[in-house]
Parts: sequence; C-alpha cells; structure tokens
Amino acid sequence: MEPEEVGIIGIGLVGTAIARRMLDAKFVVAGFDIDANRITALRSLGGIGLGSAEDVFRRCRHVILSLPDSKHVHEVLHSAATAIQSTHVLIDTTTGSPEDAAQQWQRCTALGAEYGDATILGSSAQVESGEALVIAGGSARFLRILQQLAAPWSRETVHVGICGSAARLKLVVNHVLGLQRLVLAEGLGLARSCGIDLEVALQILRKSPAAAQVMETKGPQMLRGDFVPRARLKQHLKDVTLIEALGQSCNARLPLADLHRTLLEEAVERGWGELDNSAVFKLFSDDDEPTG
Repeated sequence: MEPEEVGIIGIGLVGTAIARRMLDAKFVVAGFDIDANRITALRSLGGIGLGSAEDVFRRCRHVILSLPDSKHVHEVLHSAATAIQSTHVLIDTTTGSPEDAAQQWQRCTALGAEYGDATILGSSAQVESGEALVIAGGSARFLRILQQLAAPWSRETVHVGICGSAARLKLVVNHVLGLQRLVLAEGLGLARSCGIDLEVALQILRKSPAAAQVMETKGPQMLRGDFVPRARLKQHLKDVTLIEALGQSCNARLPLADLHRTLLEEAVERGWGELDNSAVFKLFSDDDEPTG
C-alpha cells in the first residue's frame, strides 16, 4: 500500500512537530506556510513544500490546519475555497474562537467538506514526543479520521461534542494551566526574594499538596532561564483574550483572567513575547533582558 498523504497548513512550532511525527510514521506530508523558511525546513525533514494553501487542498484530501488564530483560518479557507471539495476532511488544531470554529464548520459544510476542531492540550515538545492530548469537536466520521491521523503525535483523542466544543474546552484548560504557570512563577519569585534556594523550593513544591504538572514541565525552565519557545508567551496572551471573550459570552466571572492579561501584556511590552510562556517568570525576577 502507498503511504497516506496528509497536508499541513501552518508549519510553526506545533505544525513542525506534527509533520516530524507523521513523517517518522511513514506518512507523506505536504505543507505550506507564508514563511518560506518554514517550507524549506519541512523539506529538510523529508516533507513536500508547496507554494500555497490552495496547492495543499488540491493535492491532499486530509488537511491539518495549525495556524496562529481564527483570522488566519478564515483567510486560508477563503483563499482556497475553489480547491475545497466534498472529499476533504479539515482538521483544525488552531486555538481560536469557538464561534469562529462553528462558522468555519458551516462554510465547509456548504462546500460539502468535513470540518472539525481538534485542539491540542500540550506544547510543541509534547506533540513531538507523542504525549499531547487531543480534544475533538465534530462528526463521528471526523473523529474516526482524526484518531487515525493524530495517532503518531498524541497519546489520546477525546470527542467532546459538536464543532466548537473542543475550542471551548481548550480555553478552559488553557485558563487553568496559564494561571498555574503564573502562580508558580510568582511563588518562585517569592522564594528567591526571601533567600530560599530555588532548586530546593521547586523540589519541595513538587512533593507538596501544591504539586502540579506545570512544575515538571515549566519549573526547570524557569530555574535555568531556558526560554527557548515551546509555546510562545504572546500566543498565550492571545489565548487569555479569547478566554475573556468566552467568559463575557456566557456571563462567567473571570477576575483572574483580567489580572493575567495585564501581566502578560506587560511581559510582551518588555520584549518577551517571542519567548516560551515560562518567561512569565521574568516578571518576578531581576532579569529584564530578553533571553531564549
């Protein structure tokens, strides 16, 4: 049998991790990104670099979208509308607005194509190690295809409802996770300010009732000052903006999200937006220089 061919539009941190895992699993991967360097990088991994999103749809019937936000998804679907056919299945891993996901579903349904949101719980590093959790919103057929395609880069795929459901739940998870990361950064900052060795503080936190997975994934990065991006700080600011909008739409009180957004905006203003989201620790340290 010939290997399955899959398209990827958006070859950033997550898109590259997905492509690498799928190539290792003997899929043929054809992709496009507006950044020519990312297309070159895909080719260096053994993938096929194409010249436009439309080219990806013309070549592949299964297409993964890994884009910065809903606006970019809208632009891609608009520009490639003539190439989208009833045979297409679109897997949107973008963290975006749930309402936008529902609109994209309507647009693709009108074209006869299958579309669903498949949001990823985990960083690009976790995708690359196959440890990410995928939550899916869409039809039963969409779920079957997603489970097959996501198997190389995720540990589990969970169906949570109709299209848009995964986007909502992803924002809930990101809200909790982002606040855990912020609290850890502030706590470590407090420990340093009162003269506690940070290695000792993190070790005790990991063993205490306050223990959380973020201490395993982000704590060591904070202590090392290792802010090479696995998930960029500016992207989480975008997520928090979406979280606040979701809260407003359903009359949920989110005072911590408001505070979190203010602190992330400060971090971006100080030049740390391109760093890993663990760089929020720099708000509670004496190091004001962008690093990574």
